[in-house]
Parts: sequence; structure tokens; C-alpha cells
Amino acid sequence: MSEYTNATYNLEPAVNVGELLRYAGLPAVGQARTAAVSIRVLLRRYRDQVAQFQAVPLPTGAAETDRLTMRNRLEALAAVPILATVVQAEAPNLFAACDVPPSAVGATPVSPEGTLRELDRAIGRGVQRLMVAEATLMHDKVHASLTALGYNTPTRPRRPQMGTVTLQGAKRRGPRVSIEFTPATSRMLFDMSGFEGMGCADERARLFRELERRGVPLTIVATDHHGRPEGGVLTTKVNARLSGEAEAPGETSPPQGLHQR
Repeated sequence: MSEYTNATYNLEPAVNVGELLRYAGLPAVGQARTAAVSIRVLLRRYRDQVAQFQAVPLPTGAAETDRLTMRNRLEALAAVPILATVVQAEAPNLFAACDVPPSAVGATPVSPEGTLRELDRAIGRGVQRLMVAEATLMHDKVHASLTALGYNTPTRPRRPQMGTVTLQGAKRRGPRVSIEFTPATSRMLFDMSGFEGMGCADERARLFRELERRGVPLTIVATDHHGRPEGGVLTTKVNARLSGEAEAPGETSPPQGLHQR
């Protein structure tokens, strides 16, 4: 029997905060109580914070509006510490002292209009940096989990990685696991092929336990017992990617439209 599984994953903060920042090239300072790690959740929280500030009317006058918008963006960043840390690293000279609360990252710059644009660009670069870090971290955790179960994973995608990442593990006697995951959506797909009976479901459960042991719990969205021993559509897709016949991992663009002004 062969099985296709559609799942979502989470990154447990207690296990992954330090690792994620290390993969992003940053120290894990002051992040112990961070409640979210995955880029999908971080972006949602930041956008929610920005939306709350946008709901409050701003005074007329371009300079004052830009100054307050800048302050609001910084306070929204302060509510998402990991993203704030990366953005500050991307634009260390962007901020100057002023009346932004100490909990915020930096302070309102002297030239509001230009620096507001630069802050948006720094946030875009920070998001891309975190997405690459999460994709590479997740790749290594999936790779380690497959190896722990006795799978041979000879092909390792190029680094740095971003967008949709694919891996495949195979055993000498036939079973094969094809995996695709996307940090922007926290979606992970599995195609278990070459198993006998319900061995695919048992092996998928073992793989899930290995990932959870590494701080990556999964929630199943749907399963399909397609019964094709050679694998289903996902296996064909992963085979093509790993052989260079399709878009290589790491070439998908980061999400656009972080802000609406």
C-alpha cells in the first residue's frame, strides 16, 4: 500500500528559536519567551499588529503622518521579537533615538519619509532571511529524521534554500519517502511508496515521531491511500526536482505585499 499525506508543521519555540537565529546568522539573545518561530506565524502576527495601528486615524501633514507610521511599524515589530531582531540586523544604522518606547526596536529616524521606505525594504530583506533560515533548518531536521529511520538520502538540495524544498529517502528493499514542504504556508506533503499492507501508515507515524522529537510536531490535514507502489504524483514531482528536470529548490520568491500604505 502507498499513502499520500497532507500535513501542516509547527516549530516549537523552546527547541527552535536559537537554531533558527543561528541559521539566520544571528545570536539568540532575549528570545527565550518567544511564542512563535515559523515565518508564516511571524508574518501573520506582524501584519495583525500593523493593522491595529492602521485602524487609528493619523493627523494630517505628510511629515507627521510618516513619523507616526514609522513609530507604529517599530512598535509592531517589537511585538514580534524574532522578526525585529533580523530587521535590526538588516538595517543597523536606520534608527536614531527618540520617543519610541524602550521595548521597541530602535527608535523613530530623523527623516521619516525616506527611512519609512527603507524600513519596509529592511523588513522585506528580513523576511527573506528568515525564510531561507527556516527552509534550511527544516531541511536538516527532515534529513536527520529520514536518516534516523534508516533511509538513504543521497541527493541534498542546493543551499541556501527558500520556497518549496524537496527531499527523498529510500531503503535498499524498496520503500521510499518523498517529501515537499513550504515555509510560507507551513505545509508538508508526504508520499510513502513501496510499502506492504498498512506499513506506509506505520512508517509515516514513525517519521512524525522523529520530527516531533526534533521540535517539529505535525497535524494531518488529509490522507489518501493511492495504492501505487511506484509512488503518486508527489513522488514523480520530487523525482523530477531532484534530478534537475523542474524548478530547483530555493528559487521561489518570498511573499510580497507586507504592508498597505
